[in-house]
Amino acid sequence: MKSSTGLTPSSKRWSAPLEREAVRSRRQAERDLDQIKRFLIKKAGPTVTRKVFQEIRGAMKLLGNEPGAGHVREDLTSRPVKLWPVYSYLIVYDPEAKLTPSPSAS
Repeated sequence: MKSSTGLTPSSKRWSAPLEREAVRSRRQAERDLDQIKRFLIKKAGPTVTRKVFQEIRGAMKLLGNEPGAGHVREDLTSRPVKLWPVYSYLIVYDPEAKLTPSPSAS
């Protein structure tokens, strides 16, 4: 699934401050996940949706603990990101990003 976060690379680093971009990326990721959820519920039903999201949450936990676990695909992007597949979706993340909990988590 292609995301439109608006991030632009500059010498393999984000061109805007990382914190602002991380918030924008997080918001876009939340919108992407919501879109995936709506699609799956409509096309595959709640049981499949729960299974897919269980796998996505598991992958996100793994990547949070082991950020080097993903792989680089220079044929897809020159950005300093890694990818991790979950079914037909790709989690795209910056293994060096230091994120703080989202405001809704407090």
